[in-house]
Amino acid sequence: MYSKDSYNYGRHGRKRRLKPISVIITLLVIILISGGLYFLLFNGKNKYEDYTTYNTNNKQYGTVKHYEKDNDQFYVSLYYPKVKEKNLNKIIKESYTTYLKSEKKKKDQKDILYLDYSCKKIYKQYVVVELDYKRINEDETKTKATKSIMTYDCKTNQLVALKDCLHGKYGDLLNTLGVNEYNKESTLIKVDKDSFTYYTDDTLKNKIVINYKEYKDYIKLANKNIPSNAPLGVKAPKLMKVDPKKKMVAITLDDGPHKTLTERAMTAFEKYNGRATFFELGRNMEIYPNIVKEVYERGHELASHTYSHAQLTKLDPVTLDAEISRTQEACFKASGTEPTLIRPPYGAKNDNVKNAFHSYGLNMILWDGDTEDWRYSKKPDGAQTVCNNIIADAKSADRQVKECEEEIAKYTTAAQNALKAGNEDDARTLIAKKQQYESNLVSYKKTQELTHANADKMRQMHDKLVNDIETLEARRDAIKATVASAKAQEHINKIVSGGDKAKSSMESFERYEKKAEKMLDAATAEAELNAHTSAASTLADKYTSNGSDASVEDELAAMKAKLGL
Repeated sequence: MYSKDSYNYGRHGRKRRLKPISVIITLLVIILISGGLYFLLFNGKNKYEDYTTYNTNNKQYGTVKHYEKDNDQFYVSLYYPKVKEKNLNKIIKESYTTYLKSEKKKKDQKDILYLDYSCKKIYKQYVVVELDYKRINEDETKTKATKSIMTYDCKTNQLVALKDCLHGKYGDLLNTLGVNEYNKESTLIKVDKDSFTYYTDDTLKNKIVINYKEYKDYIKLANKNIPSNAPLGVKAPKLMKVDPKKKMVAITLDDGPHKTLTERAMTAFEKYNGRATFFELGRNMEIYPNIVKEVYERGHELASHTYSHAQLTKLDPVTLDAEISRTQEACFKASGTEPTLIRPPYGAKNDNVKNAFHSYGLNMILWDGDTEDWRYSKKPDGAQTVCNNIIADAKSADRQVKECEEEIAKYTTAAQNALKAGNEDDARTLIAKKQQYESNLVSYKKTQELTHANADKMRQMHDKLVNDIETLEARRDAIKATVASAKAQEHINKIVSGGDKAKSSMESFERYEKKAEKMLDAATAEAELNAHTSAASTLADKYTSNGSDASVEDELAAMKAKLGL
């Protein structure tokens, strides 16, 4: 039976029955059309179709990776490169991760975060990556863009900085090109086949382009296809991982490179997993460029000790500049890098010297302790003398600290007595003197710590030497007892002579210890004889001696409170 609604009227008014199949088909068509409209209007993928694509033309190197995320805050679609260089992949990941963390949700809408990129490789050595970030309103009425650019050196496995592109007094070059302020550590660099571009600000709006051929003498990039004086075939240095929380000592060596001693020094440091800073002479670098290169490749630091070891304070400006520039150039030709540190010969410096160093971006480094090994390099007992000097330095540092603490106590007492006597002006003078000693005490204690560390090492070497000598002497005695009945006294004497050398070494060590003690006593006596009494010291004696009759004027509030006056 059919209901009333199952009938319809034809053209002649005759009732006719609708077929159920037609109704079903009609309903299905309606459902399909409605579903299609819903999919087109509300489906998320279609909604963000423009942000699920990328430009294939600029993906010249590596493979495309896609990071996609959709939540109530953002629709995220990031396309980034994956390359063979693992360290570069890490840098890129850090970039987009930092970007995501920096973007905050807006309450009124759901924004789109989109990243497209370009990636290419230049001369099979440099990978240039440009990242183009965009934040777009859901209705696409507003866009916020952020760009980043970097060049990765596959040879050194690190990003290229400005200091890696130019050498010499390149600051003068940049100034002539209109760049007054620059960051030598900046990695906003794009290396190309004919030139490189340095972006002078983070927005990448301001830039300078430096052509390789035009500025060949300044170009530091090392590649056979790039016009430059930079040497090829220099390996990236073997860098050490250090814990900055641990105590460390910086050991420096001057006047090299030497044809044999430099190698011996490097081997000694590397045996104990250490590295040194070699302050080298430019003229020696020119003689032994291969040694300079090896020092750099083995992870030691190259630094400048000028070209000829001249006393810089006595030179005219032109000669002074040549002492620096010739050394920088010699180091660059040998190792492809330039020193950033310099040590003036004899420690001689003045304002002219400091300004000359600054013009080359060089930091001046002196020393905290000097073994004076150069004094004894040609003496047979030179090493022993150096050991004695190091131990003596520790004792000297102890004396400095003790004397400084005594002076602080002396002037503190004197100032208090001056206040008790009512003389504020004298107390103020004494307190100022005390503060000078307090300032010196900080430096003295650092020196004390360093010298004691060195002395401990020397004592360990001394103890080992003594133990070795005792072992040799015991062996000698045993041999004498064994061959006593053999009536071979001549042979015994020969064997004993070998042990006597060890004994002689011990006696030599003791002799030099006594000599060091004698020198120490002499130095102490000389210091006492040469000690002068300053005005402040005289004033201190005035108030620390009995019977002080200073007149009363004003009182120092702070010290009065402390003394309860």
